[in-house]
Amino acid sequence: MPEISVVIPFVEKDLAALEMAVIAASQTIRNPVSEIVIATPRAPKGEGPAFEKAESFALLAGVIDRHPAVSLAFDEDILGDTFLSLLQENGLSLDGWSKQQILKFKAVLRAKSAATLVLDSDTVLLTEKTWFSKDEKQILQFSEEFHRPYRNLMKNWIGLVPSLPVSFVTHHQLMQKKIVAEIFSGDEAFLSWCRLAKMPGNKMSEYETYGHYVLENYPTKVEFASWSNLWSPALQRFLVMSRDGKKPRELVKGYNSISFHSHSQI
Repeated sequence: MPEISVVIPFVEKDLAALEMAVIAASQTIRNPVSEIVIATPRAPKGEGPAFEKAESFALLAGVIDRHPAVSLAFDEDILGDTFLSLLQENGLSLDGWSKQQILKFKAVLRAKSAATLVLDSDTVLLTEKTWFSKDEKQILQFSEEFHRPYRNLMKNWIGLVPSLPVSFVTHHQLMQKKIVAEIFSGDEAFLSWCRLAKMPGNKMSEYETYGHYVLENYPTKVEFASWSNLWSPALQRFLVMSRDGKKPRELVKGYNSISFHSHSQI
């Protein structure tokens, strides 16, 4: 099996679930993993993460110490000075959502491997999967979510009109570097995406854009997989249960992943 990279963007509020996401990815990915990169914004003044709480720095240091295969990167380095300068020159700014969408594509383009599993930091994988085969066939996960602004932007930007009424917004997705490079031929393509995203009725979605592009242009290279994601407001309870040494997939059965969105925790 070919090796893949793993990229997990995160911000301070996601730290509680980050280590569990890292561990579960290591346990469930059948492909050899060349690297696990966790990416976060850099502090405006300094070289460290943009955290507000002192305990957050200790939490992150613990994750890196316990998992030597994990490397820390900063969003600004992944986005690149050239692209950030072009944004400024063109009077464009990125809100948190837009920054995350572009960051994930940029991370895939700079990854070591030909394919990268992009994983949201609040999502824990529960089932073993071979994500990428030697004939460049990949898993493509789908859901039933439908959001018209995502599709409006795809159509207005590159004329992409999905042929299937499915969504690929699944909190994680494998992306092939060469396909992302087709979608975004350079920084000007990212700028165009940013401009159109600011028009009424348009909104960025990294997973939706990649999923429909690869399905429409490389249908024989796709193997569908059910999302089967469980949304949970009980992260702290899950963390306590996992301290007994049980793997996440032993605690939750019948699902492929579980997501602990910070805004919904109790």
